[in-house]
Amino acid sequence: MVYGYSRNLLSDEGLLEMKEVTFAMDPTRLRTVGQFLIDMAREMEAGAFEKSSHRHLTTTHPEWNKGAPVADIIVARPRQRSRLPDGQ
Repeated sequence: MVYGYSRNLLSDEGLLEMKEVTFAMDPTRLRTVGQFLIDMAREMEAGAFEKSSHRHLTTTHPEWNKGAPVADIIVARPRQRSRLPDGQ
């Protein structure tokens, strides 16, 4: 399972910014998550992600939810935040 503690509500649909995430899973599933994250980083670096695109672990690894109900993990391109000079 994936657990977490929220920091902020980001949308009317209930999207939360998490301040902490816990992965409570066996080593095989943890390796699947790790490989998924590495693969997504490579895709981003290669330019495969468009600004609004995202990828689901359950799409990339359809076997993910077989045998036990588990949360999906989604990777999205980070938003660009404007930077203000210090003190503003």
